Amino acid sequence: MSGKNTITLNGFAAISISHSLPFAFYHLPGSKVIKILAQETSALHRINPAKDNSNKKGFLFAPFVESKKAFSVLIKPDRFLEVHLATLPSAIKTKSKKEAVEELENGPYFCYTNLVEKIKRKIVKEKFVKVVAARVNRQPKPAGFDACEFFGALCTQYPDSFVSMVYTPAFGLWIGASPEILLQHDDSTFRTYSLAGTMPNGKRKSKTVFGEKEKEEQQIVSDYMVVVIQKATKVKPIVTGPEVVEAGNLLHLRTTFAFSKPTMNKWQKIVQALHPSPAVAGIPKKRAIAFILKNEMEERSFYSGYLGPVNMDGQVNLYVNIRCLQVGKTELNLYVGCGITAGSDAKDEWQETEIKSQTLLDVLNNKG
Repeated sequence: MSGKNTITLNGFAAISISHSLPFAFYHLPGSKVIKILAQETSALHRINPAKDNSNKKGFLFAPFVESKKAFSVLIKPDRFLEVHLATLPSAIKTKSKKEAVEELENGPYFCYTNLVEKIKRKIVKEKFVKVVAARVNRQPKPAGFDACEFFGALCTQYPDSFVSMVYTPAFGLWIGASPEILLQHDDSTFRTYSLAGTMPNGKRKSKTVFGEKEKEEQQIVSDYMVVVIQKATKVKPIVTGPEVVEAGNLLHLRTTFAFSKPTMNKWQKIVQALHPSPAVAGIPKKRAIAFILKNEMEERSFYSGYLGPVNMDGQVNLYVNIRCLQVGKTELNLYVGCGITAGSDAKDEWQETEIKSQTLLDVLNNKG
């Protein structure tokens, strides 16, 4: 079933979760509607990224790396509905406890800055170019927290991001607002981004606000993307940028790559070549991933993986799963990370993760 509906998101989500039925709510950048894609059975449809699944239809939810604890699944579109964005709340009704925003625990701070320093030593000793360091920012779940209202508020606050709320009985409930395309296909054109440099948003959309560290990080990712795209598609992409883009309380450097030769059924091969990109892993790619899996404090699970609808409305819209959180029983687990290069300062990188956390926390606390 498809079309315009007046269904209540809260009721739909509550019934689906109580019956362990996978679903995804999502808002595409610039759209005026929320799309609901849901299964009518609790079956978990596991996807092997190494095999050709390009013709399958539904919502793809993939982790940073495949493992026994986190693996790619496809939520099938047994039901496909739309809700007008204007009918959703513009802000959630509850606020988190004040200490949830102001608290700075020594444990997480020292663990993260030590990880940054370890990466810097690795870069010098073993000639790494860049490694992304991620962490989990744990916040107490506010009393009366409503996931659907939080999702609706994110849609209103970040209309140019891919906003999603995804539930599976195996992996729980994830909510996010990502500004980063992994792969998009519409008509005959493929598009992808490199999104690396990050600065606080002072409303000055100029490349002059970025330092050499951020510019270098962005160039590293962009150079890598050109090589990977050419190798996977035999086509030289059209490169646009870097440009400065605004994403809530952050500014990013973004380069866009467009190419048109591959047919629609080749999208999965391109995804496999691109993911995980240096923007979420590092360079050299395989060694950076191995370092992350061995040294990060907690598993990333679906953070820095990818998600989105495939073969719906004749399109592929896959986004990198950043600016996201997992909803727990008593906590909200926000996942954040930063690209570390030889010129990184550990304290600055910690502060950047705090600023990135505010993308979601500001909305949670009605400050957006």
